[in-house]
Amino acid sequence: MSASKVIKQLMAETGTTVRELAAGMGCTPHSFSNRLCRGTFTYTDYLKIVSLMGCTVQTVTSTGKAFQNDYEPDAPEEQTK
Repeated sequence: MSASKVIKQLMAETGTTVRELAAGMGCTPHSFSNRLCRGTFTYTDYLKIVSLMGCTVQTVTSTGKAFQNDYEPDAPEEQTK
């Protein structure tokens, strides 16, 4: 299943709007909607979007070991004087 389909399903389940996700991603609702239709999200984008909806991503190996994939925002840049 594509990331866009998962995002759309999560949006329906959590009642999250395109406008809310666009604000969290720092883009316009139109731009976010276009990316959602085209499926042009990086894995980091996907983690951030899922995090905005209060969800998490988990990777499970064939041996059953699970790894939690959390979104970690980039460290703030140091201010130059």
